[in-house]
Order: sequence, then C-alpha cells, then structure tokens
Amino acid sequence: MNSTLFRFLTVIAILSLLSTGMLFGQTAVTGGIEGNVTDTSGAAVSGATVEVTNIGDSVTHNTVTNNDGAYRFPSLIPGTYTVTVKKEGFAQFTREATRIDAGIGVRIDAKLPVGGTTSKVEVTGEAPLLQTDSAEVNETIHSTEISSLPTVGNNITRLSLLAPGVSMPGGQLDLHPENAGEDFNLNINGAAPNANGHLLDGVENTEAIQGLSIIVTPQDAVQEVKLATSDYDAEYGKVAGGLWQITTKSGSNAFHGSLFENYRTSGFNAPDHFTEPNGIPGNRWNQFGGSVGGPIIKDKVFFFGDYQGMRNNLFTSGNETVPIDAFRDGDFSSVAAIDPIYDPATGNPDGTGRTQFDCGGILNKICPDRISNAATNLLGLLPDPSPGQTGYSANYQISRPATFYQNQFDTRVDYFVTPKTVVFGKFSYFQASFNTPTAYGVAGGGPPLGGVGVANAGLSADHDKSLMVDYQHTFSPSLL
Repeated sequence: MNSTLFRFLTVIAILSLLSTGMLFGQTAVTGGIEGNVTDTSGAAVSGATVEVTNIGDSVTHNTVTNNDGAYRFPSLIPGTYTVTVKKEGFAQFTREATRIDAGIGVRIDAKLPVGGTTSKVEVTGEAPLLQTDSAEVNETIHSTEISSLPTVGNNITRLSLLAPGVSMPGGQLDLHPENAGEDFNLNINGAAPNANGHLLDGVENTEAIQGLSIIVTPQDAVQEVKLATSDYDAEYGKVAGGLWQITTKSGSNAFHGSLFENYRTSGFNAPDHFTEPNGIPGNRWNQFGGSVGGPIIKDKVFFFGDYQGMRNNLFTSGNETVPIDAFRDGDFSSVAAIDPIYDPATGNPDGTGRTQFDCGGILNKICPDRISNAATNLLGLLPDPSPGQTGYSANYQISRPATFYQNQFDTRVDYFVTPKTVVFGKFSYFQASFNTPTAYGVAGGGPPLGGVGVANAGLSADHDKSLMVDYQHTFSPSLL
C-alpha cells in the first residue's frame, strides 16, 4: 500500500476512534430516524429488520430492532427516504416519502399485524412528522422550493424572509469587499445581524464582524436551507440571533445537471426623469454557471460539482472638488473673509494669538517659500478643474468604469463504504475582485466614484475556502 495513503487512513481511523461516543442526536450535516416496532397488542417486536432507502441515490441502510423493539439510524444524508420493517410471521410495514433534514431527527413507530410475508401495511399521505427530540424552532427550505421560488442573482439568503420573526434592516452592505458574497443583513426576533451564525455543511461560515456568510453557496448546489430562530441546541451557544445551516447536494445513481445564464443591462430599467435626464448610467451584469452530479460507482460512490461566475461592469461618476490655480499657488485671498487661514508659526503653543497669513500685504496668501516640496508634489497628483468650471467647489466632473467579478465552485464526493460506514467530503472556493476607481486616479486617491454605498476605493480581492471531511461508522443503533 502506498505509504501516503496508509498514513491518511491511519489518521482517519485514529480520529474516528477519538470521536466515538454515545450518539443521542444527529449531526449538523446529517439527519436521523428512530422508532419502536410493536405488534398490534403493543408488545415489542425484537429482531425485526428495518431498512431505509434514499429515493435519490437508491442507497439502503439496514439494522435490526433490539430487545425493546427499538431501532435507530443516527446519520442519514438529507433527502427523502422509504422506511421498511420486516419480520417473519408479520405483515411488512412501509412508509413512503419520509423527509430527512440536516440536524433533525424524526420518529417512525411501526405496528405490525400478524400476517404472511406477502401482506403489507403501507403508510402514505400522513401529516408531517413532529420533531419530538428537540425544542428547536426552525424553518427548512428544500431544493424543490429553492429552485421554484424567485431569487435575486441566485442568492438563497433572502429566502430566509420566509421564516417567522425575520426582517431585513434598511442598511445593507452591498458592493463591498467585506460582503463579497452579497449576503443580506437580517434581524432574527429583533436581534442584531451580527448576532447570527452560519454553517456550511457543518463548517463555520460566519464573517466575524458583520455576522454575514463568508461563502454564499449557489442556488443549484443547495440541498436545503435550515434557519433555526430559537431554542437551538447548546452546541450553538455563541449564536444569539438566527443560525443558518446550509447543506450541499449529493450525487445520485442518475446523472443530473443544469446550465444557466442571467444577463441584465441598464437598458432594462426606466430612468428617473429628474436625476437621470440623460438616461441610466451604464451597468452590465452577467451571471452564468451550471452543475452536474451522478454516480462514480453505482450505489457506492457519488459526485456533485457546480460553478458560478458573475461579471458586473459599472459606470461610475462623481462631482468632486479640486484646487483652482490660485489655490495651488497658495493664494486663498478670494475666501479670506469666510475661510481665514492662520499662520501656525505665530501665536502661542495652544493656538491662541495666531495671525492670518499675509504675503506682500495680501491676506490669506501663503508665500511661495513657505510651501513645502511635499505639498507641491501632492498638488501635482491632483487634476485641474473641468473645462468651463471657475468655482472652487464641485468643479471636477469625472466618469470611469468599475468592475465587480465573482468566481466560485463546489465539489462533493459521497462514499458508502458499507451499510454502516459512510465517508463524504466537500470543498468550496469563492473568489471576488473589486476595481472601484477613485476620483483623482490611482496616485491621487480621493473618494470612490459612484456615491454612497459603493465598494471601497481602489483594488481589493477575496479568496475564501471551505473544506470538510466526514467519516461515520455505526457500531450499534446507539453507538456511532
């Protein structure tokens, strides 16, 4: 065996032994099913075979009931399952379309009447199963809803407004490097947005200052979104607002994929007659991508991957102030009455008693020998006023293009080693780049063009990564 592979498997084995313990609940990336099997009199049926089959990938897990008739599947990948219970001398019990969500355990009790092996008890169309093992209040949005409901730019975070107690504050951090994934600030039951938490396949995904998602997973890659708004478990104790748990999709025994492209320009919007008499400034937004998933080895190994790119080309402008020729020469006499300038070389150390600049009898003028070389060099970086502008304020009109680009992808592999051993891993990558021009160019600096709310001036980039590997082995219905 290759030595590198041997070391890797050894580390996985040691970590799995260190993390082994009694399982009383499911993990943040898996769900669970448990229940009791009895006969019609209520007596426990031991030794019954219980099977759960994921409808999406046709993978089956099985166990047998203990002496008390209890069974448990503590670690199931989110999806829709069929539950089957068999025991010689009893009719077969089947429950169809059982939905399992991440972090949620459901209870399915089976009552088996006496009957032959061909007799069946099928349960369909029941009311939604109650969550009896946790007081958590949550809203879960599944992949079918995610793909059907309208979103802005394939951004799933705004779907959180479907949950009770969720509201969106007026101030949002848009087009900003600190929110390159374009998450939305949300108040959960009145808590501040930075009190929220985010998990991506069980891995921390919370930006520390704003409480936003570091990586916003593309819509096509999301299996489900679960937003817990109150009474979540103690393991999430650092969260005072809401907790988002995003679960990515897995592959299945059939190949599935998607392709999309969204294109929008300023020509699709109506200009404001008063503030935009010459039409809306140019803005071209293009988003594209796709996903694919399927089997590597049927019933054993599955893969899923996706990519999403975004190109936003903006037209930015500003009406700024630059020094007129007289100001560049140190002559501020035109504003002496309203903006007197005092000589720091005069008066007292505390600033009192200073006199106004005077050069050759002209008040508010700085003599050339008092202007430093550093000030002269800085003035050389600033542009002249726009043609026809004679005032000393708002005398420089400038327009430049700006760009905001995104690239991101996810890859996931699920390996069902045995009915009791499951390994899956996922890697997510997000990259964003901003180029927002400044009013006076790269060397001169100045405020960012485009007005309030635009990205920080200049060049900036984001490179975010998320990696997780999950190894689970079930030794018994109560030991994972």
